[in-house]
Amino acid sequence: MTPRIRAGDGAAGGLVGGLMGMMGGGGGVMALGQKLMAAGVPMGQMQPLGRELFAYGRETAGEDVMGPIVGAIPGVSQFL
Repeated sequence: MTPRIRAGDGAAGGLVGGLMGMMGGGGGVMALGQKLMAAGVPMGQMQPLGRELFAYGRETAGEDVMGPIVGAIPGVSQFL
Protein backbone atom coordinates (compact mmCIF):
# COMPACT_ATOMS: atom_id res chain seq x y z
CA MET A 1 0.00 0.00 0.00
CA THR A 2 1.35 3.42 -0.97
CA PRO A 3 1.45 5.93 1.87
CA ARG A 4 -0.66 9.02 1.25
CA ILE A 5 0.68 12.53 1.50
CA ARG A 6 -0.97 14.87 3.95
CA ALA A 7 -1.19 18.64 3.57
CA GLY A 8 2.16 19.95 4.71
CA ASP A 9 4.17 16.94 3.48
CA GLY A 10 6.83 17.99 0.97
CA ALA A 11 5.94 19.08 -2.57
CA ALA A 12 2.38 17.78 -2.50
CA GLY A 13 1.81 19.48 0.83
CA GLY A 14 3.11 22.66 -0.75
CA LEU A 15 0.67 22.22 -3.63
CA VAL A 16 -2.25 21.64 -1.30
CA GLY A 17 -1.22 24.48 0.98
CA GLY A 18 -0.67 26.77 -1.97
CA LEU A 19 -4.09 26.05 -3.46
CA MET A 20 -5.81 26.57 -0.15
CA GLY A 21 -3.73 29.68 0.54
CA MET A 22 -4.73 31.17 -2.79
CA MET A 23 -8.35 30.66 -1.81
CA GLY A 24 -7.86 32.83 1.26
CA GLY A 25 -10.96 32.84 3.40
CA GLY A 26 -13.24 31.73 0.57
CA GLY A 27 -14.54 33.23 -2.64
CA GLY A 28 -14.52 30.15 -4.83
CA VAL A 29 -13.37 29.99 -8.42
CA MET A 30 -13.71 33.73 -9.03
CA ALA A 31 -11.35 34.62 -6.19
CA LEU A 32 -8.86 32.01 -7.36
CA GLY A 33 -9.11 33.30 -10.95
CA GLN A 34 -8.43 36.87 -9.82
CA LYS A 35 -5.36 35.78 -7.89
CA LEU A 36 -4.04 33.75 -10.83
CA MET A 37 -4.55 36.69 -13.21
CA ALA A 38 -2.74 38.95 -10.76
CA ALA A 39 0.13 36.43 -10.83
CA GLY A 40 0.24 36.73 -14.64
CA VAL A 41 -1.67 33.60 -15.70
CA PRO A 42 -3.64 34.34 -18.91
CA MET A 43 -7.38 33.60 -18.79
CA GLY A 44 -7.06 30.94 -21.51
CA GLN A 45 -4.54 28.99 -19.45
CA MET A 46 -6.48 28.82 -16.19
CA GLN A 47 -8.55 25.73 -16.94
CA PRO A 48 -5.61 23.71 -18.33
CA LEU A 49 -3.49 24.85 -15.37
CA GLY A 50 -6.20 23.85 -12.91
CA ARG A 51 -6.61 20.44 -14.51
CA GLU A 52 -2.86 19.82 -14.38
CA LEU A 53 -2.53 20.99 -10.77
CA PHE A 54 -5.40 18.87 -9.53
CA ALA A 55 -4.24 15.85 -11.56
CA TYR A 56 -0.79 16.21 -10.01
CA GLY A 57 -2.35 16.56 -6.57
CA ARG A 58 -4.43 13.42 -7.06
CA GLU A 59 -1.40 11.53 -8.35
CA THR A 60 0.89 12.54 -5.49
CA ALA A 61 -1.44 13.13 -2.55
CA GLY A 62 -4.31 10.85 -3.50
CA GLU A 63 -8.02 11.31 -3.97
CA ASP A 64 -8.59 11.14 -0.21
CA VAL A 65 -6.64 14.40 0.15
CA MET A 66 -7.69 16.16 -3.05
CA GLY A 67 -11.37 15.22 -3.01
CA PRO A 68 -12.18 17.36 0.03
CA ILE A 69 -10.18 20.25 -1.44
CA VAL A 70 -12.13 20.14 -4.69
CA GLY A 71 -15.33 19.88 -2.69
CA ALA A 72 -14.38 22.88 -0.55
CA ILE A 73 -13.88 25.26 -3.48
CA PRO A 74 -17.28 26.42 -4.73
CA GLY A 75 -17.63 25.87 -8.47
CA VAL A 76 -14.24 24.31 -9.16
CA SER A 77 -15.51 20.80 -9.92
CA GLN A 78 -17.21 21.99 -13.13
CA PHE A 79 -13.82 23.10 -14.49
CA LEU A 80 -11.89 19.91 -13.70
